Amino acid sequence: MDLLNIKPNIVSKGVAGKYFLFYGEPSTRKTSVAAMFPKALLLATEIGYSFIPNVHAAPIKSWADFRDVVRQLKDPNVHDAYETIVIDTVGLLTDMCMKYICDVNGVAELSEIAWGQGWAKFKKEFRTQLNTIAQLGYGIVLIAHSDTRKDNETGNITSALPMMDKKPREAVIALVDFILYLQKETADYDPNKITVYAYSQLDSAIETKTRARNMSPRFEFTFENLEKEVTKAVEALDVSVITDQVINLHAVDNKIPFEDLKQQTLALAGRLINHSDGDVQNMAKNQLVTIMKGIRVSEASPNHYEQLAALKEALIEIEESI
Repeated sequence: MDLLNIKPNIVSKGVAGKYFLFYGEPSTRKTSVAAMFPKALLLATEIGYSFIPNVHAAPIKSWADFRDVVRQLKDPNVHDAYETIVIDTVGLLTDMCMKYICDVNGVAELSEIAWGQGWAKFKKEFRTQLNTIAQLGYGIVLIAHSDTRKDNETGNITSALPMMDKKPREAVIALVDFILYLQKETADYDPNKITVYAYSQLDSAIETKTRARNMSPRFEFTFENLEKEVTKAVEALDVSVITDQVINLHAVDNKIPFEDLKQQTLALAGRLINHSDGDVQNMAKNQLVTIMKGIRVSEASPNHYEQLAALKEALIEIEESI
C-alpha cells in the first residue's frame, strides 16, 4: 500500500454499493424492494420471494452454504453477474453462524466455549464473511423481522428492533449505512389506501440509522423513492421473468450430495494431515476430533451431514491460511 497514492473518497449517488438493513412487520415490501436493487442476488434463509418475478435467489440452509457463496463471490465472472447481495433474513443467518461456531468447537451453546470466547468467535466469523462481501465491492441489503412492542391501551408502538439476538444485532448495526424501520399506514395522499412508510430517523426506542443526514425522516417505501432519497442526501453533501409452471420453492436444495461432501472432506483431511508442516497437521487433527466427536470421516453417515459440512469449512480455512 502506497499511502502517498491514496485517492480522495468519492460518494456515489443512488443505492448501488451501499449497505442497508430493512426491518418491519410482515408485508412491508422488504424483499420486493430489495430485489429491485442493481443486479441483486437474494440469499434466502427463508422462502419469502415466491411472488417476486425474475428474482435470482439461492437458498441458504447452513453457514457452510453461506461461506461457499462468499467464496464464489470472489470470482470476477460472478461479480459481473451480481452487484447487490440481499440476505433474507439476517436473523436466521446469524443463527446459522452461531450453530457453525458451536459445531466447530464441539459444543451445543456458545456459552459452553471456554473463557467466554463463544461470542467473540461468532462476532469475528460473522463480521469477516460480511466484510468480505463489502470489500469485494458488492452492495448489501439485510432484511429482518421486527421485534415490536406496543402500548396495551393505545396500541402505539413503544419500541422496535431488528429481530435477532443482541450481540449479533450489534454486529449488523455497526456494518450498515442505513437502517429503515418499515410500517404499514394510511397513505397521506389517499385515506382509503394502505401503504408502507420508511422511517430513517426516530428516537432510540425504535432502531433507525442513516449516514446521510439529509435523507427524509419519513417517506413512502418504494424502490424509486429510496433511490431518490439517497441521491438527494448525497447531493446535499456538497461534494465536488414469469412462467405458468408451478414451482415448489421449498423443494429447492442446493446441498451437495452426501457422498460428494464426504469424499471432498476426506481429500481435504488427507492433504492436511499429511502436510509437511507439523502445525498444519495438528490443526487439522484438532478440528477432526472437535467437530466429528470421535466419528471417523470415512465412517460418517448422512446423519452427520452438518458436522461434515462444518469440518470441510474448517479444513478449507486451514488450507487457505497456509
